[in-house]
Amino acid sequence: MLRKNCVLVLWSLMLLHFSVTAQTSFNTAVTVTEVGKGWAGNSINTVVFRKNSLASYKQTQFISYYDADGFVVLGKRTIGDNNWQLKRTVYKGNIKDAHNSISIAIDGDGYVHMAWDHHGNALRYVKSKEPLSLELTEKMPMTGKDENKVSYPEFYKMPNGNLLFFYRDGASGNGNIVLNKYDVQQKQWSRLQTNLIDGENKRNAYWQACVDVKGAIHLSWVWRESPDVASNHDMSYAVSKDGGATWKRSTGEKYTLPITLATAEKVLTIPQKSELINQTSMSADANGNPIIAGYWNDKNGIPQYHIIYRTKKKWAVKDLAFRTTDFSLSGAGTKKIPISRPQIICIEAGKIKSAALIFRDEERGNKVSIAYGELNIKSTWKLADLLQTSTGSWEPSYDTELWKEQKQLHLFVQNVQQGDGEGVLTVESQPVRVVEWMPLATKKQAEVIAKKNELLQVIQTVNNYWQKANPVHGLAFWDNAAYHTGNMEAYALTKNEAYKNYSEAWAIKNEWKGAKSNNKAEWKFNYGEKDDYVLFGDWQICFQTYIDLYNLQPEEIKVARAKEVMSYQVSTEENKYWWWADGLYMVMPVMTKMYKLTGDKIYLDKLYEYYTYANSIMYDAEEKIYYRDAKYVYPKHKSANGKKDFWARGNGWVFAGLAKVLQDLPKDDAHRNEYVEKFKGMAAALKKQQQSEGYWTRSILDTAHAPGYETSGTAFFTYAYLWGMNNGYLNKAEYESTALKGWSYLKNIAMQPDGKIGYVQPIGERAIPGQVVDKNSTANFGVGAFLLAACEMVRFAEAKK
Repeated sequence: MLRKNCVLVLWSLMLLHFSVTAQTSFNTAVTVTEVGKGWAGNSINTVVFRKNSLASYKQTQFISYYDADGFVVLGKRTIGDNNWQLKRTVYKGNIKDAHNSISIAIDGDGYVHMAWDHHGNALRYVKSKEPLSLELTEKMPMTGKDENKVSYPEFYKMPNGNLLFFYRDGASGNGNIVLNKYDVQQKQWSRLQTNLIDGENKRNAYWQACVDVKGAIHLSWVWRESPDVASNHDMSYAVSKDGGATWKRSTGEKYTLPITLATAEKVLTIPQKSELINQTSMSADANGNPIIAGYWNDKNGIPQYHIIYRTKKKWAVKDLAFRTTDFSLSGAGTKKIPISRPQIICIEAGKIKSAALIFRDEERGNKVSIAYGELNIKSTWKLADLLQTSTGSWEPSYDTELWKEQKQLHLFVQNVQQGDGEGVLTVESQPVRVVEWMPLATKKQAEVIAKKNELLQVIQTVNNYWQKANPVHGLAFWDNAAYHTGNMEAYALTKNEAYKNYSEAWAIKNEWKGAKSNNKAEWKFNYGEKDDYVLFGDWQICFQTYIDLYNLQPEEIKVARAKEVMSYQVSTEENKYWWWADGLYMVMPVMTKMYKLTGDKIYLDKLYEYYTYANSIMYDAEEKIYYRDAKYVYPKHKSANGKKDFWARGNGWVFAGLAKVLQDLPKDDAHRNEYVEKFKGMAAALKKQQQSEGYWTRSILDTAHAPGYETSGTAFFTYAYLWGMNNGYLNKAEYESTALKGWSYLKNIAMQPDGKIGYVQPIGERAIPGQVVDKNSTANFGVGAFLLAACEMVRFAEAKK
């Protein structure tokens, strides 16, 4: 299902920035998105060893959690979009045991892998049927060996797209670490290590791992002598730089496998009964130096968070020392503990190496909190809260790949309650949320991020409204096709598969064709809505979307008709195909796309030939804008007040069409300068006619002819101005105010609260005095134009980072 009305909370005014050092500052503005409601009677959805609760592939992010009935919910979204597509799978877990968490990962080909419901029982593993799909396979084995007593399943992604899968084979106080590898080329799992760390039937290792940017696998662990958590002791370390085949100490000495208590590199001696928690947290800096975080007692018997990090010569330990209350760990099962196990991330700004610890503490009201500072013994770390509300017994987990690749920290957050010793509490389902944080963003960057998120939300609201209101696809005529040019731009920006699927369903309904006559002798190019008007541009604009869809997934059927029609057209001697202004948007971009598709220069030659004819009958060299067609040329036709009558939407078609042509036109095209000059000329001319509220009247020069708001022309103009600035054709100092005023009108006046785009002049060819155009006046082509402008507005905001 597609979840609507997701909660978007921007804590942009909260603790905006705080200094770590004189050189480094962290931003604490966060975005909070609600996903859905999940089981909250224990901490199963939020245990720290979920690798991963969130996982990304390019711009698509996945999430998983248990609902109140114990079913696994799998979801996805485009990063930056707060609408999640959720699917309740057929798979269930024993949600009364908080160990039985869900772990997901995305391999290098985009397939989702999932393991769930493990605490000493048989492997439960599936993958998606297709890349980036929510449809899962039946349960399957990995290697078929040592898969009957699985606990703590964790996925890690390698730089080459392969996956690692760690798990414990055995029981608490008596288990070994197993390591599998998934090869994306062979699409097959194999065994790397059957017994990487051996408890010798006396103990077991509680580990955490991380894969650094160079592909080294870092592993740290504490030992446990019995099921009692109080028997945890010591911190150990190993690293593999060959994908998990061989392992070494931090000093470079090679381990003889399996690693045992006697052979393990002891990073730090920590006695039993030190309130040492199992499941350390790990990260690494850009040079591959490991960082380990956990908690255990300080010299005063207070459990404190500690950071262990590797310098050039030795291990160093930093006691964060901000806690003041003690507690005791003892007994078996998941514990109710006043603080969470932490996550640690390394944050580098120039030569300064800092880190941030993400945690929850009763002393701070069980909020999502951070401690941050430089990685040196003498530095003083500071504290802040990313959220101001309690999260109960939450522990942090995050999208490791997104952090690694984009330095965006996306945390899985839910207010859950945990009873002691695997206790389950009677609690209503609670919202699952994603908290997004970019620590190194400056105040300006934080504002840009917030603006981008706001704009993406606008795109989502508008496009979802339109698609929901119009589930039945219409013909491949110009009005529908113009919407799809905007929809495909929205897909190109957001990678929201629903947008692409919507356009593809429309294309399939229309058989990837415009007008459908196969009798070339009857093909016409004057106005007509029947199937014999194959050469009329209003039936050719659909080819823009068909070619875009082909480029995403090449299949000849998608472009066969476009090739047939357009190759025939350019083979004729006729050059009067574009006799009306709209046609320049409908077909000019088709010509450049056909050139890129076929490599045949005739499409560029004919583009110029047809454009030259259009200019000869519609272009006003004095005003530098266009009449709708030859019958509206002054003085043969005049506005209501005797002025030149330039139709706003008609000029919008041309201005936007030129932007699209310049986007695809080869840099060395012989006529590029002429297209550029026409584009710049329109920009200068139209700027003078913009109204104070940001819109253009329907008759551009005679504002009294048909006064009032109008969206379609304004949206096309705003798109072209933004595109021109984003691509270096228009000077920002000269045109930024014009574009932003246009966007302000579109966002604050044309866009209604529910996402409807209003004030769109109905289908026609001129400004009509007295025609009613109000907030309920909407149309497909107007929505398409709005989406074009919104997408360029996102890119404009991004350019300000």
